Amino acid sequence: MNVRLLRYLLDGGFLPVISPLARGTSQPGTPGSDTLNVNGDDAAAAIAAALVADELLFISDVSGVTVNDAIVSSLSGDEIEALIVSGDATGGMIAKLQAAIMALRHGVESVRIGDVTALSDAGCGTQIPLAGSLV
Repeated sequence: MNVRLLRYLLDGGFLPVISPLARGTSQPGTPGSDTLNVNGDDAAAAIAAALVADELLFISDVSGVTVNDAIVSSLSGDEIEALIVSGDATGGMIAKLQAAIMALRHGVESVRIGDVTALSDAGCGTQIPLAGSLV
C-alpha cells in the first residue's frame, strides 16, 4: 500500500475509495488467479494502522455490537474475546471485532462499529478504545 499517496490525497481534501482486491502471486493470465478478494475488515484495519489513524469506523448493517438484543456502547479486548468464545458474536461481526483488535495492536487509537448514522454522530455505535484492549 502506498501510504504516501493516501496521505497526499487526504491532505488534498480527497476521500480515496479503496476496493479490497489484491493481485495474485501466480502467473499473469492464469484464469481465476489474477485477482483476490481481500476481507474488507482486514483491509480497512491494515490501512488505518498504516495511516496511524485516530479512529477506524466499521460501517455495518447493524447499529453496533449487540448483547442480549441491546447495543453495547463500549467494549474492552477481554469482552471481545468473551463474545467470540461464547458465540454471542457471530458471522461478519467476528471478523469486525478481530480486525478491530488488529488495528488497535498496530497503532489505531480507537475503533467504532455502527451503521451509517455513525458517520455523522460520534456517539453512535460500539466504541472499542485502545485502553483496555488486547494490545
